[in-house]
Order: sequence, then structure tokens, then C-alpha cells
Amino acid sequence: FCRRNQDITDANAFFYLFFMSNSGYLIILNSNHDDHLTEAAKLLQNYDASMMINASTWLIHTKYSSKVIRQHLAHVMSVMDALFIFKLTEDYAISNALDVLNWLEDHSDTATTH
Repeated sequence: FCRRNQDITDANAFFYLFFMSNSGYLIILNSNHDDHLTEAAKLLQNYDASMMINASTWLIHTKYSSKVIRQHLAHVMSVMDALFIFKLTEDYAISNALDVLNWLEDHSDTATTH
């Protein structure tokens, strides 16, 4: 399984870490300010595990609640930014699990654990 401070290279381990562990979150920050997104990305890299999906979307693994995550990100946001934090659970729907695992394998180079 994934150890601290190592890249997540196994798609199955990544899938378990974010979707089955009940400690994964999907974070979406809607901001017109690139510096807000950059600062948010830096903060989110400090969680147990993180993966940047695109410039405004991340998956993270942490023991903290969504309210604590929101507080961590509050100082890099303006009143015009919108933040969405969704906890990932075992209750999910996927149209084709093979496609998801392929996508995870293709993007595992951006996922790290700390």
C-alpha cells in the first residue's frame, strides 16, 4: 500500500485510498484569481495524500472534516470565490470501472502521499 511521502503509482491503491477509506474528499475552488488556486494547491499538497485533477479541482485524503479543510483554505480565498468540499464514501457510481482505473493510472504521477 502507499507509504507516507511516496508517489501513488498503483491505481488500485489510489482508488482505495480516496474512495473506500471514507477519508477522501473532492475539493473544487471556483476563483477568477490564479494566485488563489496556486495557494490552495500548495495547502492541499500538505494533506496525507493529494491529487490535482485540474487547476481548480483536487482529491485529498485526510482525517480532518470538511469544515476544518474549509478553514485551512479560507485565508487564500476572497469573498468572490466559491469552495465546494465533498466527502467521498463507499456509495459511488461509476459507468465503467476499467476506464476509471485507466484514468487513475494515467494521472497517478500527480498523486502523492505525505
